[in-house]
Amino acid sequence: MPAGSVTTIRLMGFYAGPLSAGSPLLMAVSPSEGASLIVAGVSFLALVVLARYAFLLRAKNAQLEADVGELEAGNHSLAAQLSPVTLLENEWKKLVARYSRSGEQFSLVILDVGDAIRPTAELRAAVAEVVSRALGAVRRTEDSLYQLDARTFAALLAGCGASGARVFIDRVRSRLSNEPVRDEAGTTYISITAGVAEWGSAHASLDDLIAAARRDRETFSDILKRQLAEEFTGEFSELHGARPAAR
Repeated sequence: MPAGSVTTIRLMGFYAGPLSAGSPLLMAVSPSEGASLIVAGVSFLALVVLARYAFLLRAKNAQLEADVGELEAGNHSLAAQLSPVTLLENEWKKLVARYSRSGEQFSLVILDVGDAIRPTAELRAAVAEVVSRALGAVRRTEDSLYQLDARTFAALLAGCGASGARVFIDRVRSRLSNEPVRDEAGTTYISITAGVAEWGSAHASLDDLIAAARRDRETFSDILKRQLAEEFTGEFSELHGARPAAR
């Protein structure tokens, strides 16, 4: 470097100012060492950027895992709403003990689910899922839900008499009447036949309670069939001016 010349240097993008050839900084650092310092500075900046990127990537992955966890919890919450049928007797015993101590009433609801258009058709998983969701939406914290078989669901309603149990049924039926269930196998219009039994002195066991609820369900089913028959007979009379001959 010629004597008396002035050199302006920039390190890592920062202005370092004019330096003369006799500057102590230039005298103390050889060209090769200066290049090494620049490379080291650039490498340090690259490490900082990579560390920051890795931190952001980990945070993003953690958020994605949390979102997936919430989605899976939502998908599995349906199954969690239905208790194993083996627990039905345990819950019944708790409610009986409470009834004996304080007289707190409770009821059992039995719901038979079917296809309104094809009564004998097998109940598909998609339909059972919709029914489970409706039951879960109506249930209270103290209620417990069970699936007794492919078509039959049950609910033990704590602190609830027969009239309250029928309100529970109406709410379930209202949720299921909004629209049919559609999947790759076709369209299903859900039908519900339900019965109620309130625990009392007439019952001595869980089997007694279940049998009483089933009898109530059959009674309701018979009433519904008679109503449908009467509606059909009335419509036939209006169309033809006479009732069909009795068989």
